[in-house]
Amino acid sequence: MDEEKGRAPDRNPVKALHLKLSVADVRVREASCEDAHAVSGLITSLSRRFIIPQCTKEGARKLLAASSTESIKENMRKGFRYHVAEGEGRVVGVVGMEDNRHVYHLFVDTSVQKRGLGRRLFQVAREAALAAGGSGEFTVNSSNYAVGFYARLGFRRRWGPLMKNGVPTTMMVIKEEGEDA
Repeated sequence: MDEEKGRAPDRNPVKALHLKLSVADVRVREASCEDAHAVSGLITSLSRRFIIPQCTKEGARKLLAASSTESIKENMRKGFRYHVAEGEGRVVGVVGMEDNRHVYHLFVDTSVQKRGLGRRLFQVAREAALAAGGSGEFTVNSSNYAVGFYARLGFRRRWGPLMKNGVPTTMMVIKEEGEDA
């Protein structure tokens, strides 16, 4: 029992991480193939919770296949640039950029959501894309759950929502200041 508060201490490790981990303590770095398993685990876990329930059976299968460790490694071999956010010795966020313009993956563990980590991951990926010659226009096929997040980053709807390959999707776009969206 927690004598001061008169109740048993909270033993939930995720909640404990949520209370202990400060986003300032999270390190963002470029990912390597060695990170693929952890990246896949985070994406798969969050997809099952927030995206899969809205997918068709075939859409769910394709989405999970595209999130497998082997698929993440293959994306890296094809030139997708991934960055991971690490805290407390584990991956708590990931962003994957395709062709220096398309946000292919952006996921943040629920234990650290709504603290600016998703924004920080996008900014790191954006800066890397621009440094590599990207045009400054970025697109994303957003899940229904993430549309508000991307809108807060400045993305605007291009089309959707609609079912694309069995997955509910909203295509969104953002351009650098001074460019037309």
